[in-house]
Amino acid sequence: MDIILKDVCKVYDQTKVLENFTQVFKAGEKYYLKGNSGAGKTTLLRILMGLETIDSGNILNLSNYKISAVFQEYRLVEEISSIRNIAFVTGKGNELIMNYLKKFGLNGFEFVPVNKLSGGMKQRVSIIRAILAPFDLLILDEPFKGLDENIKNIIINEMIEIVKDKTVILTTHLENEVTKLNIKNIIKLDKL
Repeated sequence: MDIILKDVCKVYDQTKVLENFTQVFKAGEKYYLKGNSGAGKTTLLRILMGLETIDSGNILNLSNYKISAVFQEYRLVEEISSIRNIAFVTGKGNELIMNYLKKFGLNGFEFVPVNKLSGGMKQRVSIIRAILAPFDLLILDEPFKGLDENIKNIIINEMIEIVKDKTVILTTHLENEVTKLNIKNIIKLDKL
């Protein structure tokens, strides 16, 4: 079932961030939200995740979707280990989680509290948590920030298989990530 946004408006402090935004996100398709800083990309993603309310308009069929996300902020429980952060959200077993931690260059850090990890390591934990959680819609808000090219390529190659039949919405300032993820649907958001 497609997600339909019709005439969606969002205003912050009398500034229109989204005005009469209409879009159909087709089930199983991949989308790239393109626009300058402040164009409303993250706001739109937060609306889709239920973290923001709209001021007017309609959103249809979103309640039918299980949503997983990689945020710009890490959103991890800092005091517990990577493996516990991932298991808590995904319900997956330690063996599978450890396999992904190893693939993504975190072997040996499975039981280290997240607050002891670097920013790039936290980002990888966030990505693993998002892709192992059950989802129909994967929201990726600048998901590869702080990652070196080698790790980024490993993650993208793994992600391509995982998301092949899922709906994905990506924001990034690096268009080569869009190409690598084979995203063809580009939605341009312009500052008002």
